[in-house]
Amino acid sequence: MRCTISALERQISNEDSMSKIEKPRFMFVVMVSLLVLCACDGKEGDKGNATASANTTTGEGASKAPDGEKAKDSFLLEPPAKALPADATPGGHLRVGLSRADMQYSNLIRHPDRVPLINGFIQEPLARHHPDDPTRFVKGLADSVEISDGGRTFTIKLREGVRWPTPPHPQVEEEKFGFLKEPHEVNVEDIMFTIGLYFGPQQQAGATGFEGMESIKPIDEHTVKITWKFPSHEALVLLMSLRLQPKWLFSRDLGGKVMPDQMLVPLYDKHWAHAYPIGLGPYKVRTSQAAVGIWLDRNPDYFGPPPLLDSIELRDIDDEQQRIDLITAGDLDLTILPPTQTSKVDGVPRVAHEKLGLFTYYFIGYNNQRAPYNDARVRRALSHSVDRERILKEAFDGAATLVDGPLLPDHPALAKDGKTIVFDLDRAKALLDEAGIKDSDGDGVRDFEVGEGDKRERRPFTLSLLSYNRTDWSKAITIWRKDLAKIGVGIEVKESGSPTRSREVFQREFDALVGGWGNGYSNRLHEVWHSSKDDPRELNYVQFRNERADELLQILQTSHDPVSRADSFREFDALVREEQPFTFLFVPHRILAWNQRISNVNIEKFAPQLDPRDWYIAPEDRLPSEKKNGEEAEAPSP
Repeated sequence: MRCTISALERQISNEDSMSKIEKPRFMFVVMVSLLVLCACDGKEGDKGNATASANTTTGEGASKAPDGEKAKDSFLLEPPAKALPADATPGGHLRVGLSRADMQYSNLIRHPDRVPLINGFIQEPLARHHPDDPTRFVKGLADSVEISDGGRTFTIKLREGVRWPTPPHPQVEEEKFGFLKEPHEVNVEDIMFTIGLYFGPQQQAGATGFEGMESIKPIDEHTVKITWKFPSHEALVLLMSLRLQPKWLFSRDLGGKVMPDQMLVPLYDKHWAHAYPIGLGPYKVRTSQAAVGIWLDRNPDYFGPPPLLDSIELRDIDDEQQRIDLITAGDLDLTILPPTQTSKVDGVPRVAHEKLGLFTYYFIGYNNQRAPYNDARVRRALSHSVDRERILKEAFDGAATLVDGPLLPDHPALAKDGKTIVFDLDRAKALLDEAGIKDSDGDGVRDFEVGEGDKRERRPFTLSLLSYNRTDWSKAITIWRKDLAKIGVGIEVKESGSPTRSREVFQREFDALVGGWGNGYSNRLHEVWHSSKDDPRELNYVQFRNERADELLQILQTSHDPVSRADSFREFDALVREEQPFTFLFVPHRILAWNQRISNVNIEKFAPQLDPRDWYIAPEDRLPSEKKNGEEAEAPSP
């Protein structure tokens, strides 16, 4: 263990003496250094606030967990107790039909709000989001996380005795693959290896949120101490969301020979073990066949309470109508559908369905530094002119949930009485009048004044919009165009496949744009809204600048205290709703449909949203193929 760890420590400690030009990107230890060096390239305003008070960074200010239990020294909470009905007994087989996109599996999760469904079945994060408050974390593979040094240092202690399952390799019984069946306990080497993967040849530390790492040191076989240059809650969330990778497996070549440490990261993406995925979750892979499916069995080595279902069959069924036919006929137990297909499963006997909200919202963003959009009254007027309900119904088939601000619709910090901008053309006219934007020449189009002194002139208020070249968005803009005309505003549209990546956005030469942002519960606001992120290389495309917003974003970036964070979330949300740098539109969703013989199907608030550990099938609802002489039988493999 010391070979890998000492190299990793040495490279981080020596990072200040190495230039980025001199670093060969194919070496493992050098890849780790890239992360640290990236921290030195950003603006000073983008760094965490190292002077933040201890009580706002350590979490000491919040003593109550969401379920009322007293929080201890650890940042992690105890998982809430669950009570299951008497008929929730082990047994049964689940048949799941998924599209090819949903069948995708990713060993390394770089975005905690984009965890593929399959990963949720076979992998386990260091800590799970609390089911009632996803801004908090409960114990997972990590038994405790202590925060110190003003919120800069995280000491992570793994559970002891957790074992890796045997990979589903077809030649596992052969002598050269004997190492696959040997017991391998999860340890600090796996954490070190997994973090190292974030600096691989195709990855940049700055793209993963690890760019501020100062040091990483093992304490013992199950404990590691990681220190950042400044307090970073985003880094803590990323760490908690890590799905560990088995160093012992990815350090072997096809013949079972141990490879040098410096080869592990460069060869990771092409390693043979990716064909036989393993994880530390409640289920393990038995078989996997491309374009057919994946068969999962209960993981006997799972550290938590064993899941109730014996096995899960994930069928690759790309044909949408076929999935609908199978679930309505009772030949499939669960599937995911676009909301446009809701009517086909609505009212079907024994089939239930519910929305799966995505962690993305769409918006119309205004160039906050260009007249007249630098006036909040104008931005609010434009927001009042957008008939979101009609657009959602007529252009997007109602396949989304309206959103009024930068937080997700069910964010625990969201104020219940938050200000909503409703469709109101009279209010829009009044705000434009108040801002001095009137139709001065009687041509039906309002105009506004630009310039100073002798160079002052009035220009027609014709909004230039960058939008998607898609039918649904064209319908949406057509509806908006008619309503804008009613308040004396014109519009010109330029369409492209990705408006936010256009030349005009890069040069900040636009009036407004249509876009979408991925979102989460814990943070991801700083990169979009902080004033330090408004240059062409950053993501504050609309150049929103607000001193108080920057202060709140800094708290959210550096504080680990749930109370302080909730207050800051709430105030920031109210501020943005008032300023209206965006017209917030909607969060798209999909439909989860399932056969009601499956009980306790619950939708979690965080990706992958489906947690099968407590799903069960009552004995009387199990299919004949799942029973044999009163005992559970093995269902046919794909």
